[in-house]
Amino acid sequence: MVALWLVVAALLYLPFKRWVATSEAPMISALLWPLLIGFFTIFIIFSPLIALFEKIKGKQL
Repeated sequence: MVALWLVVAALLYLPFKRWVATSEAPMISALLWPLLIGFFTIFIIFSPLIALFEKIKGKQL
């Protein structure tokens, strides 16, 4: 998992180095974007499941 994160960060390093907004700290930007994408993916996957479990729990009471 960490190796995959570092590979994605390495691929993102060059675009962030050229982008004016992140040219001062491209490494930090490249390392944080895969983390942010991971959090959004987890949120998108688990939020419907949590809502489903709450719905099931509400019907059983």
